[in-house]
Amino acid sequence: MNDEQIHQAIEELVAEEHRLWENQARGGHPESDAQRLAVAKVTLDRY
Repeated sequence: MNDEQIHQAIEELVAEEHRLWENQARGGHPESDAQRLAVAKVTLDRY
């Protein structure tokens, strides 16, 4: 994976985090959103 691909992946994960937080704030799917947020956070940490 090159730097540009890593940067793009990070941007996509950050955007997904924001969508999930907004969905949770509106009472969306709290369990699945929380699980996906946890995965996104770990993935971001790895990048």
